Parts: sequence; C-alpha cells; structure tokens
Amino acid sequence: MHKEKDNKTIKVAVSSPSFSKNPLLVQKLRDNFPDSKINLDCDNLEGAALVSFLSDIDAVIVGREIINASVLDKLPKLAFITKYGVGLDNLDLDYIQKKSIAIALSPGTNRRSVAELTLCFLLSLSHKVFINQRNVDNGIWQKQCGKELSKKKLGIIGCGNVGSEIIRLVLPFGLQILVNDILLPSHFTDFFKEINQIYTSLNRQRNKKVIGDCIHFASKDEIYKSCDFITLHVPLSEQTKSMINSDVFDKMQEQAYLINTSRGKVLDQDSLKQALISKKIAGAALDVLAEEPPHDEELLKLPNLLLTPHIGGSSHEAALAMGEAALEGLISWAKNN
Repeated sequence: MHKEKDNKTIKVAVSSPSFSKNPLLVQKLRDNFPDSKINLDCDNLEGAALVSFLSDIDAVIVGREIINASVLDKLPKLAFITKYGVGLDNLDLDYIQKKSIAIALSPGTNRRSVAELTLCFLLSLSHKVFINQRNVDNGIWQKQCGKELSKKKLGIIGCGNVGSEIIRLVLPFGLQILVNDILLPSHFTDFFKEINQIYTSLNRQRNKKVIGDCIHFASKDEIYKSCDFITLHVPLSEQTKSMINSDVFDKMQEQAYLINTSRGKVLDQDSLKQALISKKIAGAALDVLAEEPPHDEELLKLPNLLLTPHIGGSSHEAALAMGEAALEGLISWAKNN
C-alpha cells in the first residue's frame, strides 16, 4: 500500500479488538497511519468508554461496537467510519448519514468462512456428530445413527453473499434446494440457471439420471413445512427480528434441523428452547445468539443443540480479507481528505 504524506495528520483509531489483535492488519495499518490508536485493552468498548476512546479522532475502524446517535453526538471531529466485518445492525446508518459522516462497508468479505461453517453444521447435524461426541465424552459408547444429505431438502432463507456460496458448496451432495429471499425470483433467474447446469453436469459425470432442477424459489411457509434442514442468512432488521418463533416451529417437521449463522436475534431463543425440549424439531446448530456469551444454562445443556461462539467469520483468511477491505476504505478516504 502507498503511504500518503498527509496520513500523519489524520487521527485514526481502531475500536475493534479483533482487528487490533491481528498483527498483520495492525502492521498494514501502521504502514499507512503510524500513530493510529489501537484497542488492545478491552474486548468490547461501549457507551462512555467508546466515546472516550474515540475522542479527538478523525476516522475509525469499527467492529461490533454500537455506533448510535448518543455516541456520535459526543464525537464532533469524527468524519469517517470503515467497517471491519459485514454486519450492520450495530451502526445507525441513518444518523451517520444525517451527521454527514462518510462510511465504507465491505459486504461479502467473510462469505466463504460462514458458508463453510454452515456446511460443517449440516454434516454434523445429519450424522449426529455432536451427539455422538457428547456420548463419548460422557463415557457412553453407543451409536446414534444419522442420515445422508443426499435427496434431502435444504431451505435457504436469504440468498445473498453467504446463501449463494452455500448453494455452490452443497451441490455435490445431491440436495433439493429451496430458496427464499427479499428480492423477487426474477433476480435469481441467471444464478439458478447456472446452478442447475452445474448440478446436471455433476450427475452426468457420475452416470446419474437428472430429473428436474435442483433449486427452486419458495415461500417461507413452504420451506418451514417441507425442508429437512433450514439455514438462515438474513440481516437483523425490524422485519427479521424474531422471524423464527413458535409459529414457525409449529410448522416444521419433527425430523427437521435449524441452522443460524446470521444474527442471534432473528431467532426467538425461548421458542427454540421449547421446540428442542419438546422435540418439535430434531435439533439446531447456532453460531450466534441473542445474548453473547449466553447465560441460559438450560439451553446450553440441551443434547440436541450444537453451539459455537460466533466463529463463522473468524477464519484467518476471512479476518484478513475483512481487515484489508476496511483498510482500503480508510486509505481511499484519506487520499481525498
């Protein structure tokens, strides 16, 4: 990266602890902004602590820190925000625009990492890997037999960067894929055509007969009622908050599994707990929760729930890609200011 002479006059801070703890990203930042302020002392800055950290700062690289009106009103010098990561629910975008603060976003930079974790969940759930592992850990040598993914129905709610990447990853498994998205079906015509052509080619190589397409657009209700696996890839908004609730679980099949690697609050956690306890569904795998870390001991101990601590976008490759995208946004802004 080219180091601009004027960069030394721009005061830059990194509030994201994940970025701050990555030596490669910090070095690249220092190469361009030598006097940058790095957050190495606190996992999560919020409220007054965040305001204090960002006081007298011109530009900031943020992660999951909440940047809202009460924070921005106390930072009159702040002129630029660049996002480390892809989630936007922690940013008050309307108020940022109202304050005339420039912003750089980098959607899709961690899609491969999240998609691979989702595939891992699919395989773990279908073959009951996590249940068998818990049994072994508890000294129980007893087989819990799973099922193959082939010919099962996978419902994907949200077919953006991550959802479309998952579709490409699961094609060799021979699943029937149902997709729902806020965008109209016509938006996916070319993509679906490409996927069906790849699916046909894969099966011809295996001398398997192909009957019909492997991917279709469907309503949410059709996905809830018919799919063996349902995976969520939607942003958190007023429209998606608690979209998966007791009404949805009432519609799902008893052998169905739910996967969430998007945002914790798109799922009503209490409704999920009751659905797992009563075995309305077979199980669930979550990388995100409404409260992180969780304190619901009853939920954590459920044998048919697989949990990971928000690792979907945390591969080494994704962390570097997200950081470099955030830096590119910052450097581009600095060149013009």
